[in-house]
Amino acid sequence: MSLGGDKRLGPQLQRRILAFLAGEASQEAVSGSLEKRLEAKGATTAGKLVVHAQNVVVADALEDAGGVAKALREVEDPTKAAVEQFRQLWSSGKLQALYAERLTGSSASSASLFGALPEMSPEALSDPNILVELGLWSAAPEGWERMKSTCRYGVERRVLVRGKVGTKPADANFMCLTESGSDRTTSKAVLKGKKDQDTWLVDVTAADGTKRMEVSKAEVLRLNQRHKLLASGKHLQLEDGLKCDYSSPLTRAKLCEIALALSPVVKDLDFNTADGGQAMQLKAVEVIRKCLDIITFQKGLDRGRSPAMCDDVAKLACHGQGHCHTVSSTMAAFLNPFCQVLGIDMKYRGGYSWGGVNMGEPADETVTVADSPERHQWLELTLRPSLESYVCDLWVADAVGNDALRWHITEAYQNRLYPNGTFNIGQQICSEEPSDVDLPDL
Repeated sequence: MSLGGDKRLGPQLQRRILAFLAGEASQEAVSGSLEKRLEAKGATTAGKLVVHAQNVVVADALEDAGGVAKALREVEDPTKAAVEQFRQLWSSGKLQALYAERLTGSSASSASLFGALPEMSPEALSDPNILVELGLWSAAPEGWERMKSTCRYGVERRVLVRGKVGTKPADANFMCLTESGSDRTTSKAVLKGKKDQDTWLVDVTAADGTKRMEVSKAEVLRLNQRHKLLASGKHLQLEDGLKCDYSSPLTRAKLCEIALALSPVVKDLDFNTADGGQAMQLKAVEVIRKCLDIITFQKGLDRGRSPAMCDDVAKLACHGQGHCHTVSSTMAAFLNPFCQVLGIDMKYRGGYSWGGVNMGEPADETVTVADSPERHQWLELTLRPSLESYVCDLWVADAVGNDALRWHITEAYQNRLYPNGTFNIGQQICSEEPSDVDLPDL
């Protein structure tokens, strides 16, 4: 009820308001009764719970005028309020029940909460401080701005190149340059410099030592630049018809869960350390994998889980099962938004595999790796600023453990996997950035 226009009370109220704004005490009493002010619970932009005063009550004793004025200015942020409510559910272990409700479509309350959570697409998470502001992270990684400006192609970075190499894993010259070899993709190559802007110099392990190759810059980027996943409308298009919609309530909830789980890891992530933050970056990859409630068929068919025929990676991430294509696509979709803030360049790989699923298992003497048929899919992650590259293979990890989530390419591409370098799910390489190349002229 507004009394400002009342002929009898209005002038008295106006004088008291002016006196209050001027910082002067008013002795004038207001006759008549005034309604009690309306109040509502809410949260500040920092997430602090407050009570909002919905109108000014001049008849009250305003001993804390500054506090009242601040409360009047506070406006509840529904996204941060949803994040705080989600955090409480996450902390109390109640998320799985809500996910189960969402999978059956039986809970309007979880739909409302999940839909109010922030959208966390790769475009939305361009800076780690966004997650801090949302209340999902307690701090941003140390040295992130510096890491962001470091190169992607520097001296001694290991890269993939094409060449005539040995193709039998059982042979000593496997993936080494040899006259009797076949044209394949090898990781036994390191950058040394550039001949000119369009031609780079690479040292490649050969059967008889090391040979320097001239490789076009375009070819190096094609085989080693981070990937941009194919988008169609609001969906990412992944393998086997799988899709990811970052605006969907279920995807928002799973990404918020991942962000909360990453917070203590990111707090210890320092890009200025001797290893460039590698240990914490790899730990973050493990945390993301742990948040995905998806298993492979190596553990037997579980009919209670979303099957491989499901096309929504959010549902698969909440309680799914699949083969290597399915688990790799699901991991790619949920790692993708965090790549920039974690300093990870992701590539979706496919190729040949051998030796079963156990790392270190001897290769069959009859195996010869080839570009086709494509027998397996996985992720390859290059960490910045160290520029070390690792395989993240959820299929193998389901059998042998987390070592396969942080499998250095010098071991993975020697003992278990061959990357054919093709763009098997419609992905493209990302555009080159000004700071990407730091190679000397030779």
